[in-house]
Amino acid sequence: MSKIINKAKEVAESIIQTEEFKKLQITEQDVEEDETASAILEELEAKYEKLRQSPDSGKVNRELQQEVQRVQKKMLENEKLKEYLKAQKEFNQIMQTVNNEIASALGIPQASSRSNIN
Repeated sequence: MSKIINKAKEVAESIIQTEEFKKLQITEQDVEEDETASAILEELEAKYEKLRQSPDSGKVNRELQQEVQRVQKKMLENEKLKEYLKAQKEFNQIMQTVNNEIASALGIPQASSRSNIN
């Protein structure tokens, strides 16, 4: 088991060296240091939490969903948040590729393959 853990640590070290990881770290720091961007993220998280905790009554839920959409729009209008989302997407693609490679080596069908079965 320790051999597997050591290999996982090696993979993590390789991931840390990627441009995508470095860009994610930089953009995350930029968002944290920007009052407007961090306030938008906090507002969005609060709306999501409210949505998760709300009873599933139609009108309240629709209103909350509209509030979430309004905050999401603000998020997409903020340059620092757009850069952060872009970096996050690019990093997630690397992680998905790594997961797919491991799954393939284990002979496990990948998610995209399974969705085509139905």
